[in-house]
Amino acid sequence: MSNHRPQSILQALFRAAVRAGVLAVVVLPAAVSACPDCPAAQAVRASFFDQRFWGYLAVLLVPLLISCALAGLAYRVGQPRAARARGTDR
Repeated sequence: MSNHRPQSILQALFRAAVRAGVLAVVVLPAAVSACPDCPAAQAVRASFFDQRFWGYLAVLLVPLLISCALAGLAYRVGQPRAARARGTDR
């Protein structure tokens, strides 16, 4: 008889994700920093940080900020008045 208890699928997936994350942290920085000033890197940097960068960033962030504001408002409205007056949670 083996003392090894069977792993759940969730535990196995979690361990695989951790291993992949560690591998990515170890391998990717070396690959990304391979040529910081090569012509390809300069072209990508120039196309990414062009004059439209701030507009694209705003288009990405404004819906997130509105969603967070609405979620906060919904949370506050859902609290009983006494809890809001005390400043405590439910």
